[in-house]
Amino acid sequence: MHSRLAVLLHAQRTLLKTEWRRRLRIEPASTPLANPDTLVYLMDETLMQLETLVRDRPASRWLRLRKTHLEPLRSLCPCGLNPLLAYFITGIEALDVVLSSEGYLTEAEISTLCQAWHFLAQSEIEALCEGCCRVCAPALSFSLAEKK
Repeated sequence: MHSRLAVLLHAQRTLLKTEWRRRLRIEPASTPLANPDTLVYLMDETLMQLETLVRDRPASRWLRLRKTHLEPLRSLCPCGLNPLLAYFITGIEALDVVLSSEGYLTEAEISTLCQAWHFLAQSEIEALCEGCCRVCAPALSFSLAEKK
């Protein structure tokens, strides 16, 4: 099943990238790094990693690798400025439109693909957030009572 999914991803790569690029251009860029003209250069590598992930790793292992796996992607970056948020959100939308609407995938394959995509997205988003210099923690509240 997983090798069939990898072959399908590879066969539909051009259509996937076209739909993904279209959706990415609609999404407002949160920072200069989120420029769609720059992010499109990541698509081939991301799709290749996704193909490898669905072909080589059993789905049960993905869930053990990350405690926070399958949380909403936007919750991974508290400030919301990570340029990969829009990149991966529009990517899964493109996968859904291109592969799911045509009846290419079974329910099990859709589940595997979504888990693999989320695993990949979460890893990349967290890696970029680790190098961020923004303080995204909620502001501390101190009492402003006057000192006597």
